[in-house]
Amino acid sequence: MQSIGEIAISALKTVTCKNCGNEVSFAPKQWRKPCRCGMVITVPALLRLVRQSEEHAPTCFICHDKGLVFYKAQEGGIVYNFVAKCTCRIGEARDENYPKVSNVDNIANLQWLEMKNRKEWEKRTGKKADVALLDNSEVIEVPAEGIPF
Repeated sequence: MQSIGEIAISALKTVTCKNCGNEVSFAPKQWRKPCRCGMVITVPALLRLVRQSEEHAPTCFICHDKGLVFYKAQEGGIVYNFVAKCTCRIGEARDENYPKVSNVDNIANLQWLEMKNRKEWEKRTGKKADVALLDNSEVIEVPAEGIPF
């Protein structure tokens, strides 16, 4: 299956040089090429499509792999901006002295925030994000007699 960038590039195989009138043909995934007169021809819309189609999903949709979560809170009639460290490995590795997002009480539900960011990313890129699965280090085995129901 072809990506959006590949379809757009194949549809726009040649561009006319405004300097000399020469037809410049583009190869797949090529968005910049010099003409024989020396003018460099760039197709910016093509470049944007190629970059969007090559964007990879972040490992953490809460912070988008920045390690920080930015949020707002209103107290009275004033809106304040706050920052908290994410609970992902990137957030844990940051040195700043911010509170952890799990310890902050005036932020939206983290599952809701992750779902909202995931849907926005999928809408922007047109790709389907993978579901993050627990690795074995986070799995805790509980014996059947230890389950309370």
